[in-house]
Amino acid sequence: MNEHLFENAELLMEIEGYEQESVKKSENAITIKGSKSDSDKTVLMYIVTSNVMDVNQANAALQILEKENVDKFIVFANRFIAAAKAKLNKRDIECFTEELNISTVIPLKELYSTVIDYVNQLCTLKCGAIPKSKSECKGYSATPIACSSCGGSGRIEGRNRLCNICSGTGFRNQHYSCKVRLISDNADYHQENRWINLLQNDLLVLLKMKHKAANDGESVDS
Repeated sequence: MNEHLFENAELLMEIEGYEQESVKKSENAITIKGSKSDSDKTVLMYIVTSNVMDVNQANAALQILEKENVDKFIVFANRFIAAAKAKLNKRDIECFTEELNISTVIPLKELYSTVIDYVNQLCTLKCGAIPKSKSECKGYSATPIACSSCGGSGRIEGRNRLCNICSGTGFRNQHYSCKVRLISDNADYHQENRWINLLQNDLLVLLKMKHKAANDGESVDS
């Protein structure tokens, strides 16, 4: 199965405010069921594990839809045969490929807001609180520090070649000790430039970090 399809399904579920209830695997598909905590709305994400979704697989998906009592049904596949997609579209079923474009689902402003929500959640998990300002965050320093790659010498050990990390200066002017802070700053830049695909990737990384933190007992990678 294409891991990106599964990640995109989870990402879309999170963005639309659904909490994951169950994951089921069958011979040709994986289904993720979710619901909203503030309402009784439910969703079923249907992820095709083969390279192409044909008419037979579309019929199989529709059979599952008939059995499941859900408000929304979304299908993910690497590629759709035209007839299969037409059959699903007749039932107003959303179809996504690996190249999920979040802009078709959520505006840039809301996507950025979702990224910041995740940053705040992970800040709280890691440091116990959300910093009131960027200057309070200990995950970034503008004070020059010795380059860890060359040990401060400016050159690669045993060679005359300059260190490609610090360009031979022996120190770095900016230093991130926290991955959450780094992603937060990147997201600011991506939002300013309206780079929605990069902002989508920022959210994917944060989603993985949140899941890992939940599995590791609230431990967040630096």
